[in-house]
Amino acid sequence: MKKVLLLLALFSVWALVNAEDFVTNKQIADRIKAGTGKPIICAGKLTCKSPLLAKFYDGRHNSLAWVRGGVLTPSGTALIEALQNAYLDGLDPRVYHIKQIEKMANALQPNDSSVDFNTIANLDLTLSDGLLLYINNLVYGWRDGKVLYPNWPIASKKIDLIKAANNMVTADDINKILQDISPKYPEYMKLREKLSDYYQVAIENNGWEAIDDGDILKEGDKGDRVKLLQKRLYVSGELENLKHFGEFDSNLTKAVTMYQENNGIEADGTVGPQTLAALNVPVASRIRQIELNMDRMRFLPDEYPSRFAMVNIPDYSLSVFEDGKLTLLSPVVVGKPNKKTCVLNSQITTIEMNPFWNVPTSIAAKETLPAVKADPKFLKDNDIKVFKLKNGRYSEVDPGKIDWKKVKSDNLNYRFRQDPGDDNAMGKLKFKFANTCGIYLHDSPFPELFDETQRGFSHGCVRVGMPIDFADVLLAPNEGWSQKGFDTELASGKNKLVQLKKPLQLYIIYLTAWYDKDIDFVQFRPDIYGNDKLSLYPVYLQKKKPQQKEVEKPQPDDA
Repeated sequence: MKKVLLLLALFSVWALVNAEDFVTNKQIADRIKAGTGKPIICAGKLTCKSPLLAKFYDGRHNSLAWVRGGVLTPSGTALIEALQNAYLDGLDPRVYHIKQIEKMANALQPNDSSVDFNTIANLDLTLSDGLLLYINNLVYGWRDGKVLYPNWPIASKKIDLIKAANNMVTADDINKILQDISPKYPEYMKLREKLSDYYQVAIENNGWEAIDDGDILKEGDKGDRVKLLQKRLYVSGELENLKHFGEFDSNLTKAVTMYQENNGIEADGTVGPQTLAALNVPVASRIRQIELNMDRMRFLPDEYPSRFAMVNIPDYSLSVFEDGKLTLLSPVVVGKPNKKTCVLNSQITTIEMNPFWNVPTSIAAKETLPAVKADPKFLKDNDIKVFKLKNGRYSEVDPGKIDWKKVKSDNLNYRFRQDPGDDNAMGKLKFKFANTCGIYLHDSPFPELFDETQRGFSHGCVRVGMPIDFADVLLAPNEGWSQKGFDTELASGKNKLVQLKKPLQLYIIYLTAWYDKDIDFVQFRPDIYGNDKLSLYPVYLQKKKPQQKEVEKPQPDDA
């Protein structure tokens, strides 16, 4: 009798599965066919959004992907969890139909002969659409990079999203596949972990309380504003404990200094207007800032050469990496907000020693010409020669024979070139690479500018604070290169072009938030060019706690 009952149960399951396959496959096929030229209906009034959905099911002959026997498969259950956690990648689970999916999944009844096949088809289609939307955003960006950042050099990625989705259908661990297709920018996954921490602060601590305006806070101060400062830095991790609560002691000075270093502020250990403004940025804005920069990392290449240089504009820094290790870190000067340094991918191919400076037309018209009119000695004092266009060529002319008062900036028929020398705007070294912006990396005759914290002073070119060290890196592969010979050539003052045996890949990027592995903190920088469109990024606060370490509740200690 037991065997008969078992056989009947098995037959019932077999019949249910086969009926499920037949009915739901037809439903899916009919909906996709009805959606030709218009949106496919996922469930009720919910329309599917992914343009890949029909192709995904066509490759599966319209068979179910995530439901079997009236219940979710292990991959289907894991997929729902992945969509719920999409916010940890800076994405919005609501866009991937998570609320509708949860409701439909809860309505499933395992091995129920009265199961609603329409509900199963709804759930399977909605899950597939949510997945395809999610992995498209994960790989190619939450927002269209070409719209957000027209000049951003978006990397060409060749990831087959349908293949990835199909692999997840039968995968033992779909999270491994998601990680495999996630951005490969070195610090992306670490920044993802830190985003979880910031979400936890928002959920568990309701963010942090703003510190009232007032006088500069410094060591020795006491009172309620100091208490707020201590709690603020305790929550974000710079302050280890709340001993001497309400007293600005040496430990708080160290914490403030660390915070300033992590935020690109002059690190003096006191809380002035700039530091106070940064401290009072709401946690939701920091969440958005992290998400936006994770999105920017999606536009960067997945693979990097063994040697490359990277300039991060908001950080005013040049980094050189060899075999995954940082070998040079130099301060740089970048373009002013109205003379922005452009983001780009290129290769440094040539070093120009003791360069000439061909003054760009815009600078010549707006700056050089007015200076010449104001001071007849300006050209001589700055070793600048004048050239005039004649018969299609520029020939040098005597500036003393030109009536500069009659020369107009809007029809300037002259070109200016500064000779090599100590005052040359390019300094002693210029690093050349192909680009449409007409910029270079170069030395500077104004080394004092590199001591400034905010270094947006140029007309768009990038001035390198450690040009000799950078040249050493570039020239190392050249046969016959020696430091002594290089120094001699440089000291001669003669113009010389040196072709690099191995051009160095150069990336100029714009990140205002990233992870610093050496100190385990997120670095934030001011959006100096106004590129951060934070409102476009979601803040998705769950009712439950993220599955990460808990934030310890502050415990004031007056001891």
